[in-house]
Amino acid sequence: MTNSLYSSQRRDSLLQPMNRLKQSNINCFECRGVCCTFVANSMQITPLEALELFLFLKQQKRWSAPLLKSLSSTIKNYRLDVEIQTHRSSQMRKTYTCPFYTEGGKGCSIFPEFKPYGCLGFNPLYSGCVGEGGCESDISKLSVRDNIWSNKEAMANQLIKDFCKFSWDKLDIPRALIEVELVVQNFNNEFFVSVARKLEK
Repeated sequence: MTNSLYSSQRRDSLLQPMNRLKQSNINCFECRGVCCTFVANSMQITPLEALELFLFLKQQKRWSAPLLKSLSSTIKNYRLDVEIQTHRSSQMRKTYTCPFYTEGGKGCSIFPEFKPYGCLGFNPLYSGCVGEGGCESDISKLSVRDNIWSNKEAMANQLIKDFCKFSWDKLDIPRALIEVELVVQNFNNEFFVSVARKLEK
């Protein structure tokens, strides 16, 4: 089902530069993964990204009671469900260690084709990078991707929000996945077809 949502195509403009960096031996293999931990990570995802990630985990048979426990523990440990208002229209983004981060060379356990866009756009600047200033988010490449897909994704996200009765535009990964889990019984083929049509080129 994830293939019908054009997951890989919508990440292609981020995957290609990342693969070119890997060919030049510029990768995350020696990094301690600070960007994935509470030291620096505050990644939030859209309903569409959450749906794709949920479907990926289901297809890989990784959606399980232990994973749900891990997601819930992350929410509790980093108080992600406690909203802190910074001013009238925004809330403070909290840092947390991503539940899909594994220490060492493996790093993220999510296939690149289903990672959040923000994760794909954050890459090392040189070979042998171990983080802490040696990486950065490539805003220009993220903007290129957004310019191509923003209108279609906006329609898909609104459809998902309406169908699932989500009140959020972006949410941290653990809470977003649990929100999808709460409504998964309502999903049907017509819903997925409708989302896919919003993303058609």
